Amino acid sequence: MLCCRGWLRCTHLIRHPLRRYRGSKAIPAGQLVYVCPKLKTIMPFKVLSMVTGAAVLLGSPVLVIFGNSNVPAVTRFAMCGMLIVLGIGTTAMCHWYLSVYVTRMFYDASRGVITAETMPLFSRRKQQHVFHVSEASALAGKGLTAGFGNFQVNQKPFYVHTEPAVFKDRLLLAKLLRQPIL
Repeated sequence: MLCCRGWLRCTHLIRHPLRRYRGSKAIPAGQLVYVCPKLKTIMPFKVLSMVTGAAVLLGSPVLVIFGNSNVPAVTRFAMCGMLIVLGIGTTAMCHWYLSVYVTRMFYDASRGVITAETMPLFSRRKQQHVFHVSEASALAGKGLTAGFGNFQVNQKPFYVHTEPAVFKDRLLLAKLLRQPIL
């Protein structure tokens, strides 16, 4: 099958415009109203976090097996456990913090439907959350992720940048945040 550049096989799967949405994830209807300004910073950060987490998970047992024989085995196992907890813990914290960050938002004004895209754990395909404008509410202020979002839909928090240069549709932003926007 030919792709957009005429090659028989696509070699740029991540940024390929025709293969971005696979399977049941259709291209969202509506107008693109928001693109996060920090996506080029967040994507490499999340990939780096996953790579270092995997390296720690795979490399720490090697330190136990081939480590300094003068160090007691209990100490080597304790160091291995500490490295694994820190490596996987920071990767999990990175994912937890960035899971509410909206990367793109589409708005279908005729139906009042919003499609918000967030990054999953491996930041390969985007997760799409489809909801009606009336379902969005101001963040309740309770729970662990309440400090990371600025609106919620069905108890799931989301975060968008509210600067006028980034989110140009101020009326839609006021509907999402349930507060007047200047």
